[in-house]
Amino acid sequence: LRLSPSITQLTGYQAKELLGKRITDVLVSKQDYQYLTEQFRQHGHLHNLELPIRHKNGTSLWISLNAQYYFAAANLPLGMEGTIRNITGRKLAEAEMDKLSRALTQTADMVMITDRSGIIEYINPAFTEVTGYTKNEVLGKKANLLKSGRQSQDFYQHLWQTLLAGEAFS
Repeated sequence: LRLSPSITQLTGYQAKELLGKRITDVLVSKQDYQYLTEQFRQHGHLHNLELPIRHKNGTSLWISLNAQYYFAAANLPLGMEGTIRNITGRKLAEAEMDKLSRALTQTADMVMITDRSGIIEYINPAFTEVTGYTKNEVLGKKANLLKSGRQSQDFYQHLWQTLLAGEAFS
């Protein structure tokens, strides 16, 4: 029924192309629309509902939707009013992080991630295979628990200087 100019910037459609159309005809798949309306029925409003929409050029983008019904004088719903935010960049970054996470989990190389203080934040399954330590035994502990006593202090100093410089240590 009405829309702001920002929706046309987001979707590539001009206002006259969207006004009077069903949302499923232009922007949202029927399946996503069914999910959207089911969420509306259950909660009476939508808060940060994330779903993909179609751009005029055929690509998909992700939005976060906040919406509520607005009513006529007789308390009959006239329509839905809300705001959308483009979250495509975040969703792409999350997908990339998921790929990297799966790669770290599946690699045969031992991986340990620490904070700048040397507190272990992540280990992969290969770490457990090589060292025998489980996640529960090492997460939150200092990385020096792996200190074998076979290396000199200079070795460990070089190791940490290398890592803190953002370089790989092998």
